[in-house]
Amino acid sequence: MDTYSIGSEPRSIKLTADITTIGMAATRAFSIDGPPDFKPTGVAASVNATGDIKLAEIGMPMVLTGKVLFIVTTIRLTGADIQTRKKAFENIEALYMLDSGFEGHKEFMEPDIIIDLNNNFTDIELNKSIKLLP
Repeated sequence: MDTYSIGSEPRSIKLTADITTIGMAATRAFSIDGPPDFKPTGVAASVNATGDIKLAEIGMPMVLTGKVLFIVTTIRLTGADIQTRKKAFENIEALYMLDSGFEGHKEFMEPDIIIDLNNNFTDIELNKSIKLLP
């Protein structure tokens, strides 16, 4: 799991997600407490079918320290030809960026996992987890 040092300065941590796909996409980001609760709190979401999150303030360091930032994107690829959908699947990219923490601007170049939910390149899920350190 990737990490990001957010520090303790009283300024909001910012998240950007840039999803590259020819499909329709939606992205949500959550901060998740560790065990035993694993309670998710929604902190950002895309607003259109691109799946991109445009520079969203996700919270203050005193609230986020020790939590995991979990980002999930769902993508719908269409078309009757499985080979075309497969090529579109292979071209999916994701770039996640955090800003305003102790580490400043940091880029995470790819999701942790890309799942073909139906094994036919129609419904795709991207997952990214980032541990938020003090």
